[in-house]
Amino acid sequence: MRFACFIVAIMYLCLGGVVEDDVSDGEAGEQDTGLGQKSMDELLPLLPPADTEVSIRFREPGSLEDREHPASVEMERRLKKETLSDEQWRFVLLHTRSICVRPKWPADEPFAISMAVPRWLGLAQIRAEPRDGTLSSAKVGELIQSFSGTFPAMRYRDAKYQMLGRLEPGRHTLVFDVAVERGRSIWALDPDMPEEEEGVIWEGTMTFEVEVVETVDLAVPPVSDPELDAAVRASLGAGLREWHTNEGPRMTAFVNLDPDIARIPVLGRTALSLTVDLLHDDVVQESRRIIASRWDTLSVTSSVSDGPLRLYGSTNLGTLPAGIEDDESELARWSIRVQGTPYRVLALWDADQRWAGEFTVPISELLRQEKERVGPGGRGPEMSTPFMR
Repeated sequence: MRFACFIVAIMYLCLGGVVEDDVSDGEAGEQDTGLGQKSMDELLPLLPPADTEVSIRFREPGSLEDREHPASVEMERRLKKETLSDEQWRFVLLHTRSICVRPKWPADEPFAISMAVPRWLGLAQIRAEPRDGTLSSAKVGELIQSFSGTFPAMRYRDAKYQMLGRLEPGRHTLVFDVAVERGRSIWALDPDMPEEEEGVIWEGTMTFEVEVVETVDLAVPPVSDPELDAAVRASLGAGLREWHTNEGPRMTAFVNLDPDIARIPVLGRTALSLTVDLLHDDVVQESRRIIASRWDTLSVTSSVSDGPLRLYGSTNLGTLPAGIEDDESELARWSIRVQGTPYRVLALWDADQRWAGEFTVPISELLRQEKERVGPGGRGPEMSTPFMR
């Protein structure tokens, strides 16, 4: 059953999240709890960030839960009948983070933007051409549905951090000519599938004010206080899982980072890029990095947090004995030291600040927290897209 769930998730990702809903217009209106009665201006602010419209979760072993955000369902239905104004297009592309530009950027890094295709657009491509001739163009998405999921997924991953060129220190007004174009699905030849408008459905300009500052800490400010430190600590967990190697499967220890954004909203705007030192009698045995992100849609299925925005990170701890839970005296000698870092925080586009605290926590505490979070059924299969890990 777990293998079947894995295949379902892989198929979803390989199709780029583009699947047809077996719901008629009338049925959608019954399921949207009143969204069908809202105006377009009322609906747009309710849309979730791109790539978070569908929540795939493994609630218990062998059980796959797949839910789409109702506003996304309604938006897909509306676009078959309604046309957005220029201002509505600009608003929705920014609000859903389909185009994301940081207002501040460090001078020592090439300027980059993030792009994503919201699910309700279906198979589509978004292009952004800067009027500043020193900068490169950017795009995301496909115009022809591919039978291979690998290369489109790699291109889509790369679109989330597109380096456009260098900007001099100071303030810049960047103007982009943006186009949204629908493509042709591999299902288009099926007479039972509803037709969608192909071609360019919007063209317009988008303007961004960007200040190029001296350091990354001025672009994504470091923060730490007792309340935030406690929230980060509560986001960590540890446990055991089966890991497949060239020598065959073996049990290995792991530590993960699963911030509960629904309960602690500040974690949704705080970059969590951590160094994790495994200590035995206060001596470092190994060091790892963990970044809580949503870059890998498959990895995020491991998160047990609720809400449309979920972030997740995990790493193995090879030197922690797999049977440590059964030896209380030995377990007490192990701990983890956690430090917040600026590593890759620019690519965590949901965040406008980064956690910069530090603490040491007993492994026993993290083992207990993990059990309390996931329950007896565990998280289900730990999965990630190989080239994103």
